[in-house]
Amino acid sequence: MRFSPKEVLSGDGKTRGGADSLASAASSADRRRVRAKTSSAAGASSSVYHRMQAMRDALASFQVVVTTCSSAGHELLRGITFPRVLVDECTQSVEPSTLLPLSNGCNHLVLIGDHKQLPPTVVSDEARKMGLDRSMFARLAAPHASSHSAGPVAEPLLLDEQRRMHPSIAAFPNTHFYGGRVRDAAPSRPPVSGVPWPDGDMRVLLVDVQTELGEEQQGTSWRNAAEVDAVLKLASHVLRCDDRSKGQASLPPEEVVVMTPYFQQKQLLQAEFWRRTQQDTATAPLLGQVRVSTIDGFQGAESDLVIFSAVRSNVGGRLGFLSDARRANVALTRARRGLVVFADATTMRQAKGTVWAEWLAWVEGRGGVMPLAEFSSRLPPVDGAKRARSRSPQVSFGTGAGRSLPAQY
Repeated sequence: MRFSPKEVLSGDGKTRGGADSLASAASSADRRRVRAKTSSAAGASSSVYHRMQAMRDALASFQVVVTTCSSAGHELLRGITFPRVLVDECTQSVEPSTLLPLSNGCNHLVLIGDHKQLPPTVVSDEARKMGLDRSMFARLAAPHASSHSAGPVAEPLLLDEQRRMHPSIAAFPNTHFYGGRVRDAAPSRPPVSGVPWPDGDMRVLLVDVQTELGEEQQGTSWRNAAEVDAVLKLASHVLRCDDRSKGQASLPPEEVVVMTPYFQQKQLLQAEFWRRTQQDTATAPLLGQVRVSTIDGFQGAESDLVIFSAVRSNVGGRLGFLSDARRANVALTRARRGLVVFADATTMRQAKGTVWAEWLAWVEGRGGVMPLAEFSSRLPPVDGAKRARSRSPQVSFGTGAGRSLPAQY
């Protein structure tokens, strides 16, 4: 069986690329199966037998069949051969699930994903210890101990053009995770109005939140009330700003996402956003449309402005599971026009050997770190009545892509 993995940096069109590959090959007689979040439609007959037969006949006539990995084992597909299989978002699927689409005569396999971002969500600690959270893509792309060259089973093909992020947002992930091999091809977009961005063309800002409150443990999770207050202040300000004279266009509230690693912080943010929507202010209906998500829940999604609350604040530099490089990669690659991180810079600096310590040094070297007091003082005044909308609040505090999380998150 031929194996062709494709490693990608966020925003480089991996799903579209997979679809294009299928379109170019669909003229042949071979059928392909693709993993996607869709399902088959039923036939018109009221009889179960006739309906099943109609569906089977329809499936047998199609050159391309789109299904989830789990549905690839459906009895409707028995007896139908699929020599070519393309699995999208493969690195978010546990290997037993990925094996299902391969069971009907596959001899050409294309896996699309990024094993340098989050792996499949596995709730069981014991299952994770046994390796269930390692995707097929990650296993085949890793160095192979039994190989004479000690290289991977198949060298991943990097899609080396990203079209999502402003170059300053993509710069650190590109260098740190992908060896600087990815070219910037994102369209030119104006900076987000209302954010005191660093000098130059820098769209990344770290607001240093150091208070006596610090982090607070809630069960096995964490929260940080000081960061919640800072996040709300920025979100409210950004949604009221519109400075077209400086080339800074207003930002729709649905293009703002507040992201955090911890479930308890997400809940605290949601509660405070909800409280603000009940107030009689111009921003109340706008705040109700801002998305609040965990990192894990927002993998695969993107937004114009990402406001990230790191939560951890302690003298020992303890970051917990936030120190996972794959989780950091997701957090740093969701934004198109601007990324604002609220964090305790001292805690990050003391977390030596982590991605966040290196990222902090990178941001400091570009003048992108600002104390909270200075940040607050530099938020320019805005007209409180500006951009009030007539439609009622539509609160959407979802988890982005909808990944479920273990309790400790």
